[in-house]
Amino acid sequence: MTAREIFDGIAPLVAPLLEAEFDRRDSCILATRVAIETAAYFGIEARPQPVKVMLLNATFARHVAEGFAGVDRNQPCSTWGDDSWGVGIGMGKPNEPNRWDGHLIAVADGAFGDFSIQQAERLQRNIYTGPALVGPYHEEDMWRAIHEPSGTVVEYSRTLDNQWRNAPDWKDEARRRPIVGKLVRALRAREVSRS
Repeated sequence: MTAREIFDGIAPLVAPLLEAEFDRRDSCILATRVAIETAAYFGIEARPQPVKVMLLNATFARHVAEGFAGVDRNQPCSTWGDDSWGVGIGMGKPNEPNRWDGHLIAVADGAFGDFSIQQAERLQRNIYTGPALVGPYHEEDMWRAIHEPSGTVVEYSRTLDNQWRNAPDWKDEARRRPIVGKLVRALRAREVSRS
């Protein structure tokens, strides 16, 4: 099984399992850790990649693609006369004690998996992500993914901030063990059904 196959296989499962176990699905640190450990079970060496993320709805993305023709990029998008909107993760204040202002994803063998991106979804602003985004990764400092059904553009920028390594969601094996076990069983069942 390849990294991409593992990431695709667990993409619809991670957030619901986090919600069932912890009553939340927005922990990028825990979601990334369970993805990495699930991949390790299948012999794939995945690693964490801290990032900043910007999400643009399709209208805003079109303005960017057209070089902001017809709108004043120095004015808030809410004044452009359409539904343009963007949301960022890791774009805010510097880190506060016990808080990390960033986002964490898993990368391996030319693939990335963002298993908690739905925390940035804003349906009322036409920003859609689904429970996870999986796509190609080429060690770039910046890259884009597109949620095809909606046209939402997700722009990732690699960072070097490693403060997330101190979080209980990264360090505490007991928090992740039951979820990893369920993900491994789901992927193994899928493999068996294919053969």
